[in-house]
Amino acid sequence: MPKRPVHIPLYALLVLVLAAVSGPPLSIYASVQIAETRANALVERYERDQAANAALVAAEKAKQAEESRRLSCALFSAQIEAFDTAVTSAGKASLQAWEDLYKLAKCQPSRK
Repeated sequence: MPKRPVHIPLYALLVLVLAAVSGPPLSIYASVQIAETRANALVERYERDQAANAALVAAEKAKQAEESRRLSCALFSAQIEAFDTAVTSAGKASLQAWEDLYKLAKCQPSRK
């Protein structure tokens, strides 16, 4: 008994060849696109984190500067009060110097 040849339609053969040829490059392309998307997302997250960190550092510096100014004003006020009753010319000059520093630091309340 002779074997009958298997007849595969031409369109089916073309579809199989096309799938076999185009499958791996499409898979590689998709993998590259996914990797690029993830890399871009990581870069964006890093940049957002850097910006947030810079904002936190700036806020902390501003807080420290305000605390430093507050302490300086307290020192200037104490010195002004100490020299306020000075009777010598050196004491009055020191009082004037401390009052100038008080004004430069923009301390509140402003003195006479």
